[in-house]
Amino acid sequence: MNKQNRRHFLVTASRLGVVGLFTLTGIGCSEDPVSPDYSGVSGTFDIDLADYPALEQEDTSASIGGSQLGRPLIVTHTSSGFHALDSFCTHQGCTVHAGATLDCPCHGSHFSLTGDVTHGPATKDLRSFPITRDGDILTVNFE
Repeated sequence: MNKQNRRHFLVTASRLGVVGLFTLTGIGCSEDPVSPDYSGVSGTFDIDLADYPALEQEDTSASIGGSQLGRPLIVTHTSSGFHALDSFCTHQGCTVHAGATLDCPCHGSHFSLTGDVTHGPATKDLRSFPITRDGDILTVNFE
């Protein structure tokens, strides 16, 4: 291999190594991804608690599909009532999973059942929507 080709190879390999290192360590991750577009999201969405009996208990959550969001809606039940949260992680936009806590599988962010960030790298709380209860029906308002 002549010196010019060897030098080009070494420079290219070094650059790729630096990019790989940044990727593995998370350097360069956006802290504030492009926010989802809520302009087309409107109306209400009803949830029958008979379909999600676990939500009758406090400190529970459920991931519910079929809403106007086009991605799962997270509904939680805490001592302060019911909460409707967007599952769009505020760090990089991955889908947050419902459970005893709300966890993002992509970079490890954790959120409380009310949507507050409890562990980063996310720095913003999950978006919440007004929710009301009438008997066994929860109504989420996307207005």
